[in-house]
Amino acid sequence: MNRIHVVGNGPSWINFKKIDADDYVVGTNVTRVKEANVTLLSDINICEKISEGRAKIDIPVVVNQHVKNYLLKNPILEIFDIQVRFPDVSPLELSSGHYAAHWAIRKYNPKELHIWGCDSLVKDNTHSYTDELVKHPSKMKAIVMKQCAERWRKAWEKMTDEYKDTKFIFHTFT
Repeated sequence: MNRIHVVGNGPSWINFKKIDADDYVVGTNVTRVKEANVTLLSDINICEKISEGRAKIDIPVVVNQHVKNYLLKNPILEIFDIQVRFPDVSPLELSSGHYAAHWAIRKYNPKELHIWGCDSLVKDNTHSYTDELVKHPSKMKAIVMKQCAERWRKAWEKMTDEYKDTKFIFHTFT
């Protein structure tokens, strides 16, 4: 596969557009991207909102082990694939965008990986439209958000160093 787009939930997701019609698109959580081929679901809280009828996912779902375990007990979605956890990272350490990128590279080894909606790359901001469904009180604390954004930026740097055969192209608001 030549090109994959990972579309996170940050404000700049709205700028997403495919380059070619056959580009593969990976959304995150309850993606708003109509062109998404799959979405990576990494948050149990989203599963609970789906169970309550407050959210819907109608495309194939890639899940982490935590969500897989939930879905085995509460079969509300069909699992397309499992995203293998980073061995040295705790489950809440990274964004769903990181996990989606990691899955896409390991699964398809694309030449180009376009990242959209991961605005913490340029701002100390981790807000996303998923916050409308799941409230995270810690996101209201500027110092916590800044620390999280810094951790996520370092994780992107580590990922680009690790996967040198894939060209990362980040699309964010400037």
